[in-house]
This record gives sequence, structure tokens and C-alpha cells, in this order.
Amino acid sequence: RHRRSANSFLDFIRRKLGSQTFNQFFSIEPDTSLTFVLDTTGSMDKEMDEVKGIVRYIFHNSPSTSYASYTLVPFRDPHYGPVQSFYDRRAFLASLENLQAVGGGDCDEVVLRAIHEGLSEADSLSPIFVFTDAGTKHKEEMESVINMGQWMQVPVFFFLTPSDTCDKDLSTYLRIADQTGGQVLSLEKDKLGEMSNLVHSTGMGQAPISSGSSSGYEGRNRRSVEITGQHYTFPCDDTVETLLVSVNCEQSGVAVSLFTPEGRQIFPTASLNHAKQFEVSQPPPGIWTLIAATEEYLSYRVNSVGARSLDFSCYFKEAGEPIKNIIIGSTVEVVVNILAEDGVLSGEGVQLALVSPESGVAMATVSNLRHVRESQYRGNFTVPKYPFRLRLEARTRRGGTIARRITPHIINPTYGRIYVHGDLVEQMQLSPLTRGSFAFSFVHGHPTDRHFTISVSDPAGILYSPKRFDVEVRKGALYEFSVRYAISANHKEGEELRLLLTVRGEHFQVSYLQTAIVVRSFS
Repeated sequence: RHRRSANSFLDFIRRKLGSQTFNQFFSIEPDTSLTFVLDTTGSMDKEMDEVKGIVRYIFHNSPSTSYASYTLVPFRDPHYGPVQSFYDRRAFLASLENLQAVGGGDCDEVVLRAIHEGLSEADSLSPIFVFTDAGTKHKEEMESVINMGQWMQVPVFFFLTPSDTCDKDLSTYLRIADQTGGQVLSLEKDKLGEMSNLVHSTGMGQAPISSGSSSGYEGRNRRSVEITGQHYTFPCDDTVETLLVSVNCEQSGVAVSLFTPEGRQIFPTASLNHAKQFEVSQPPPGIWTLIAATEEYLSYRVNSVGARSLDFSCYFKEAGEPIKNIIIGSTVEVVVNILAEDGVLSGEGVQLALVSPESGVAMATVSNLRHVRESQYRGNFTVPKYPFRLRLEARTRRGGTIARRITPHIINPTYGRIYVHGDLVEQMQLSPLTRGSFAFSFVHGHPTDRHFTISVSDPAGILYSPKRFDVEVRKGALYEFSVRYAISANHKEGEELRLLLTVRGEHFQVSYLQTAIVVRSFS
């Protein structure tokens, strides 16, 4: 019964938004992988059919192409895996159906390690969906998961149901979701069939307008002393075809209200004890208001969905070269590409700001933002000490409203950088039954940190040198190191190998993702 209602709701969403928009909202593109991390302990037995139903629906409505891959990562403490990746759609479905929920016993599970395995198989810009009713062990590995997710721009989404016997700490999941551009949905066991009402809001979205949490509560706008709880405002412009607002509350049964710029109340299209969602077609432009009657933790996300959604992408450059890690105190160039149909924007009033991930309050602006060609803009800013999102504002041509968009993932500045040495082409192509090493160097500018731990995450198991060691590096000094690998005959042609290096000090850390492809030896 629940499964039929879940699929019918997703069918409704697909018909309403259209196939292209549905796929875009899930980040389902021809070169996208879909990764599902599934709790298969006995406590999930009653939910497993519903979880499979949601996985099947996403699977059946993704593009049928030989480039798409599908990955299953089951976990049951103390084990996770085997990780199974498929290009054959029928093989994926058969493996999904064979999953059974049995065993388990203690409260926390190996969730983070299972997610890490999923990240080792996922493609960049591809979502990972985690289904569990448990907390996680190995919380010391959280930063590694965040670093790899941010590096690959992979959002991690959690679908959580409460346990009858164990309380779980959601802070780890909330931090991973916030840092990677994902989301946490805390749901009720007996309403899992209604999860479909919320699933379509959990894709990366092609146009995030606003997001935040009550940890940034001091930045919200409270207009009336008669209204208790939390009060947020956000703009909606005339390019938005469908407005999706999702809210997660730590407290159960919170009343959440959404108001149009004219003060008309919008009621939720999906409502569970811990989660609310609003869907508004052809929303009127202006300042919208979101009110939640709670002083406890909440998080919210606002997305614009539509075939012609306005969005932007960006990357950073230093000395003319693209960079991943931006150094605190340095001046970097940001390159912004606005994604919009011709004639949507007026070309006037384009601004870029650094905003708080929690409150959305602008803390700095990008100076000298200039239009260089077509839809590309460039500007410069001094890298702050704090994490931030980038927020783009531009005036629309049709209605003259201000369109606002933010980056889905949080940008974390650092004091250090890792460099790779040697021929990059050679290092990215490795043959079976060969040995070698990757050479790196690390430099930092922190005024007091000198003692660091270098750790290497090696999901494919190719390293035979130490994966963790301590070093002493002074400010401005260059520390060189290498890690040794051996490629066995078990590594097949075309397999992608990933190593995540993390250098962690007392006050900061920095990561680097080394990738390589197994190629056929011609010797």
C-alpha cells in the first residue's frame, strides 16, 4: 500500500515538472552515477521494501544510457559491502532485490565507512543517498568524508527513521549534509511510504536560492513580537517556475508556515513530524517569509526548479591557474559562469557576495566584478578565515526583479596546500602488476601550527607505505613526501583509483584527491 502511494506521488511530480526537470533536480545526467548506501541490519526489515521502492523509482526514471552507473553499498555492523557497481540496469535491479535486512544488535553502525566506500565509486557531481535508522561509529572519519564529498562536489543526503531502542546523534549527519550541499530528513518508521513526498526535494537542484539553519539564528529577520519561534525571509524572482521549500526540525510536530510577499499563507504539500515541504507553481516575485514555531534546531532549503532555471557555476584561480584550495589571507580570482537563457537577465546589477552558510548574511563582496564575455564574470576577493557560500545577484529583464542564487556546497578556506609532483599524465594511468609512488609537497602559512598528521584514505587498497604519519613543518617551509603503491592483477582495466590525502594540524587541515585509471599494459 505505501509503495504504491510513494510511486504515484513521484509520478505526479514527474508529470508536473517534466522528465528533464525531474532528472535535473536529482542531478541525474547521462554521465552521472547514482549511489545508494543502505542499512541492512534487522531493524530495517520493515522499511526495506519501501527503501527498495524509492530506489527503483529513481532508477527507472533516470536516463537509459551506457554512461550511467549505479552503485549499491549495503552495510551491517561490523561489515560494509560488498560494493557493487553496475552499468547493466537489469543486474542492478537483481542485486537490489537480493538485499535482506538481518542481524545487527548494537545502536551505532558503520555508516561513515559505508559512505566513504560509496564516494570511492561515485562520479563527480553525483548524489549519494543514505538510508538508515542508526547513528554512526568512527566519527573521527567525518572530516575525510566531508573533504572527499566537497572535492568531488558530491552531495550526501540522509533518510533517517528513528530507532525503537536507540537514540542517535544527528550532528555528524547534519554537518556532512551541510558541508556537501546535501540534506537530512528525519522521518517516522510508520510513514516511510510518505518519504516520496520529500524525496524530490533532495537533489542538488539546479538553482538553490537560499539555505540556512538555526545555528545562524542571529541573522534572521524578526518583524513581529507577536510571532514566536524562528522567522526567515528569502527573495523569489520572476524566473522561478516552481518554488520548493523544505524544512527539517529537530523537534517533532513543529508548525511551519510559508507566506507569499502579499501575506497569503501557503500550506505544506508534504508534512511529517520532523519535515515539511512546500511546493508553489508560478510563485509571485518578492520577499517570502518562513516561520517555524520552535526555538530548537532546524534547517531549511529553498530551490528554484524549472526547465529554464537560472543558476551559476564558479571556480577559483591564482596566478592564472585554477585551484581547489583557497588560502586564508590570499587574494584570488573567482570565475563565474551564469547559466541562463538569452534575454533572461538584463545584464545590470550583477553582484557576488560571500555569505554565512547558516544565516545567509553577506560578510564580504567580490570587488572589481567585470563582464568578460557572454555569461562569464570575473572578480577578486581576499580569502577570509571563515567558511562561506557564494551568492550571486542579478536583475531580470522581464520583471526587473533581483534574482538570487547560492552555491549548494560550503567553501572552506585553509592555511595550507598540497602539490603533486611528476608527470600528471603518467600518474593518472597505472597498469596492473606495476609498482611506483606518488610524490607530493605540503606548504602552509599558519602562524603557530608546526605539528601535523598526514593521513591517506585508500579505498582501493593499492598502498603499501604507511597511511598515517606525523611531521613537523614550519610556516613557509616546503615538506616533500611520497606514498608507494602496487597495482595488482585484481585491478581491472578502466577501474578508477582514488587516494584522499589529508594534512591536519591543530587549527586547520587541507586535503588533496589523487585519481588514476587502470590501463592495459603494452609491455
